[in-house]
Amino acid sequence: MDILGTAQLDLKDFDSNIGSITVSAGGVGRNIAQTCALMGERVNLVTCFSDDFFGDYLKKDCRELGIDITYSKLYSRHSSSMYLAIMDRDGDMRLGLSDMDIMEELDNSMVEYAFSKIDPKDLLVIDSNLNSEMLDYIFANAPCKLASDPVSMAKINKLKPHINKLSIFKPNKYEAEALSGIEVKKENYEKILAWFLNQGIEEIIITMDKEGALLGTKEGKYLLNLRQSHVDNATGGGDVFFGAYIAMRMKNLKPLEAIKYAVTAAVTNIETEVSSRRYINLEYIEPEIEKMNITIEPI
Repeated sequence: MDILGTAQLDLKDFDSNIGSITVSAGGVGRNIAQTCALMGERVNLVTCFSDDFFGDYLKKDCRELGIDITYSKLYSRHSSSMYLAIMDRDGDMRLGLSDMDIMEELDNSMVEYAFSKIDPKDLLVIDSNLNSEMLDYIFANAPCKLASDPVSMAKINKLKPHINKLSIFKPNKYEAEALSGIEVKKENYEKILAWFLNQGIEEIIITMDKEGALLGTKEGKYLLNLRQSHVDNATGGGDVFFGAYIAMRMKNLKPLEAIKYAVTAAVTNIETEVSSRRYINLEYIEPEIEKMNITIEPI
């Protein structure tokens, strides 16, 4: 569950701040699954649910979205996983806290059973909220191609030993710098994309906030720019970007076309009030692409 507080005025430390608070379904993996489902893809989410109030809500929400949770499990020893974020008046995060103890219950037997149902043509999307032992097991045994979002700087090192096994990878600029040791600046765009491609990654996307995004594949390297966005709430924008990109690649769109959908979905998401985001589907996104003023520049 995401609990988001947005300040009405400038935030003051060590004081009570006036603002608005929303509660909604969240989590990187779940957000990506939601976007894929809304974009018309068949999605299975493998996770752990609590039997508390929020757990019941999350299960119901997944089913309503069309997300299959057959391979997930229910636990009573933990409360639901929660993320608490404090946003400034401009919608940017100033502080975040996460409670993910329940995810330690995700074990090899759950994943092994899910693996037995995966088709080699499927794509398995993972994030680094999983512990290192589970990530080791997944990378060693996955029966299909892998895609990943690093989640955060604090958790990115868990993916570092395995990035050569990833087909699709989407770090932000800070995560990309931490992994490669290369600063993300204009004169280094080609160099940093080449570094990731040389690790064995087939499609590398580096998001750079207002500076756009970088895309690298064996066909070429590109810089994408778009119109400036109005941030209502930036939380989850990266998840929506990745989910939309994954969904469109699974529909066999080329990377340069898929990323247009990803950019449009992400911008539409952060410009939309949280409770309305679950209605952002493929039919909603397609007419919005032209309004993004997306430019693609070969590097």
